[in-house]
Amino acid sequence: MSPSPSSSSPLQTGSGGGLSKSDKIAIETSVSIGVPATIAAIIGAYFAYLLYLAEKRKRAQEAAEARSGGAEAGVELAPLGGTARSG
Repeated sequence: MSPSPSSSSPLQTGSGGGLSKSDKIAIETSVSIGVPATIAAIIGAYFAYLLYLAEKRKRAQEAAEARSGGAEAGVELAPLGGTARSG
């Protein structure tokens, strides 16, 4: 048996149809909290990604320096465990 056309659907509340005042308040509250929270999460993820890239570059630079012996160009390191020689 099908429902009669005069019965109201569960989505329509109140005599005028549409959303009730409490439904409107609930939507407004969730949007006013949800949108700024989403924006803050996106901004936070962006800055976390920038920090990740900076750390990645720093580790790559340190690894390159370690492979090259850690000495800067034109600087010679003294030998370890040796005796000093006078020239």
